[in-house]
Amino acid sequence: MYHKRLHKYLTIKYVLTNLNIFLKKPKIIKKKLNIHIKKYKDNLINQKKKRQQRKFNKRDYD
Repeated sequence: MYHKRLHKYLTIKYVLTNLNIFLKKPKIIKKKLNIHIKKYKDNLINQKKKRQQRKFNKRDYD
């Protein structure tokens, strides 16, 4: 009897642990995605600045 209860308890604990991991995963993925999106935006902004600077420099030399 005791063994069955223990097994049931451990099974429930295992399920809850997996559920907890499953629920946390999207948050972690969202965080990582936000980091990548921010890097991408920063990269685009830097490219735009460099393009503008090159245009400006070309205008000065023409």
